[in-house]
Amino acid sequence: MANTSKRATALLAGIGIEVCAGIGYAWSVFQNPLIDKYGWTTSAVSVAFTLFILAGAIAPLVGKLQEYLRTRTIVLIGAVLYGASLYATGTASSIPALYLSFGLGVGVGTTTIYPLLISYMIKLFPEKKGLISGVMVASYGSGAVLLAPIGAWLTSQYGVSNAFKILGVGLFIIIAAASRLIDDVRDIRTEMRKAAPSASPARKVRDLTWRQMLATPRFYVAFTALTIGATSGLMILGHASPMIQSTMGIPAQQAAFIVSILAVSNTVGRLFLGGFSDRVGRYPLMMMLFACSTLSFVTLAASDWVPLFLTGVLLVEFCYGGYIALIAPVTADLFGTRHLSINYGIMFLSFAIGGVIGPRLAAVIKETYDGSYQMAFIIAAALCVVGLGLALAAGRMRRRQRDTAENSKPIAA
Repeated sequence: MANTSKRATALLAGIGIEVCAGIGYAWSVFQNPLIDKYGWTTSAVSVAFTLFILAGAIAPLVGKLQEYLRTRTIVLIGAVLYGASLYATGTASSIPALYLSFGLGVGVGTTTIYPLLISYMIKLFPEKKGLISGVMVASYGSGAVLLAPIGAWLTSQYGVSNAFKILGVGLFIIIAAASRLIDDVRDIRTEMRKAAPSASPARKVRDLTWRQMLATPRFYVAFTALTIGATSGLMILGHASPMIQSTMGIPAQQAAFIVSILAVSNTVGRLFLGGFSDRVGRYPLMMMLFACSTLSFVTLAASDWVPLFLTGVLLVEFCYGGYIALIAPVTADLFGTRHLSINYGIMFLSFAIGGVIGPRLAAVIKETYDGSYQMAFIIAAALCVVGLGLALAAGRMRRRQRDTAENSKPIAA
């Protein structure tokens, strides 16, 4: 019972922390107010979001740090970086300051918290990798459901600078307090084995170090497929509010509400599709997601009818939630859980690369084509077709790996 209580407490605390760390998905709500206040261009401001995503490149280092420090300690460090950087964003009055405070500061703070907790939770719940990954990434994605309207309201009442300051202080307090409820994964896993030895199923895959993982072709196929999935979703998320305003001709407050709806779609995709992958398999699901994404982007490029446009955007974000939910379980399935913290951190770079390509591509195309995103949708559709082929290839590689494991003796970790 004590073991169950500790796992449940850690999970609930982790969910709360991930929700508070999800400010990045509410970025588009702040984009136009910053442009209006300082007269910056869309492409210049969008680089801040690109840098925010690119900061995910430190995820492998955070995973390595987990070998030396307790998870709760690392999360507390992340809370300090996250809250202080949000506050600093409220004082930024130049593009370089914005890049440093939000792009790098908030990005590093978020990465210190978000991917770390996912690998931590999968180690606590090895029997439900897809579901737990889905729950955690859904919690992070749902942050925008709350933070987008809160941020828009704070901006309308106190100005965009003060909104960042208020959020920085409030979110730091909540994350720092919740981090105290997370116990060391090694202690909980030890109790798990004593209480229920069957709780951790026998491994069917060899545990590979990050160096061994990088030497396998299946890593690069899966990594590229996930990068394409991240690129397609972040292209929409990074420009959701201005994209909706320009297409539908509605004010910022209403656009913020629709951004929250997109966040709900993203969150539902993460929550539902992560657990669904435990049943249907990671790669059949990935192929379905790329097929759906392709059709959605074709719809966005071909139609300006508002209901159809919104449906297409919602489906893109639903699928994006699935891609993100798949990163951790795909990594665990292919390369084991013993070195998951570092391996997942490396695979998580697909998200960072997608964040560089997607929003930046959309911004440049918008300015090149007189405010139109149509060409961006066409390019995204083509990329998703490539992703479909890669997902098919990755699935075949996984089946060969599983067949080899079943026909040979399990290798002890």
